[in-house]
Amino acid sequence: MSDFGLFVNPKDGGKVIELTKDSFPLSFIKKITVNARNPSRYERRKVFRVPGLSQYDVVIVPMALANFWAYGSIDILLVESYWVSGDDFICEYRPFYDDSGYIPGSDGDSHFILYGTLKNNPSDTYGLFLNSSANSAVDNFRGVTQDNTISHCVFREKINIGDRGAWSLPSNIPNKGDACVFLRPENGQTLRYERSSQRVLSSGAGDVYVVIFSHGLNLQPSDGLTIWNREGKVTYSSDYAPFFKNGHTLTLDKSNRARSTFAKPMFTMDDPGNWLENERNSVNIYLAGLGVSGSEILGRRMWTRSSYPGQAGYDILKRVFASTYVIDFNDYF
Repeated sequence: MSDFGLFVNPKDGGKVIELTKDSFPLSFIKKITVNARNPSRYERRKVFRVPGLSQYDVVIVPMALANFWAYGSIDILLVESYWVSGDDFICEYRPFYDDSGYIPGSDGDSHFILYGTLKNNPSDTYGLFLNSSANSAVDNFRGVTQDNTISHCVFREKINIGDRGAWSLPSNIPNKGDACVFLRPENGQTLRYERSSQRVLSSGAGDVYVVIFSHGLNLQPSDGLTIWNREGKVTYSSDYAPFFKNGHTLTLDKSNRARSTFAKPMFTMDDPGNWLENERNSVNIYLAGLGVSGSEILGRRMWTRSSYPGQAGYDILKRVFASTYVIDFNDYF
């Protein structure tokens, strides 16, 4: 444990949570859905204005960066980069042709969930402030205040999923469409989370550790720390573990691997596209998913989804085009 900070025993009975200057909660800012054809059909760069975004140190959680479309041959529609500039969230596609339709498993949408911590707490705010020492500058404080919309851990358990089985998010998860689902399989399985159906699919049977963060929880006063906003609504309760700013983003390389600095990373992965293989005069379309091996995240083929009469370029065959935000298993279990 750290020498100073706030130590929370959440009511789910899970691991003690430390709130310190280095592990502070993230607030939910906005979920953004991007489509190459909207609003400007042929522009690779898309810009979204988010008022007040510049006030935050922003964490971007990317999802479903790759889609595939076809007209005789299959091509990829890939978000290559994304960043924040002032109050704008910006993303850019790699060069593409506007083909006529999507193959099964692609709908053209990519998603980003923006979280953040306020760079400076307003002078009239109140709450809990964390700093490295009594002599540090005031604006180095990280606050849990009445102005935050903290993203809380609303579910963390070990579950079991059978081979080619599915597990649905519990019905009591608030704002399930915006929920951030982190997974770590224990028995070599390959997993994917499908946001449209709000299910985790598994290739291979075994145990899976699941952590889900969401906002909009109907918080009640707790026996520990409770913070109310000006309207009298509870905005923070130490009954729940918060989503920490303690993760990083990984992008799979051409060998479908990425290594985390965490010994046991948990990944978030929404609809990680397809795995394509040419066979004679058609393309076999498989579900794609992620697995783990120690500190590595692995992109893998799952089971057959469909086929397409045509061919796909060699640069997109047997690849999982994905980025994933990872958290430390040991922070939550």
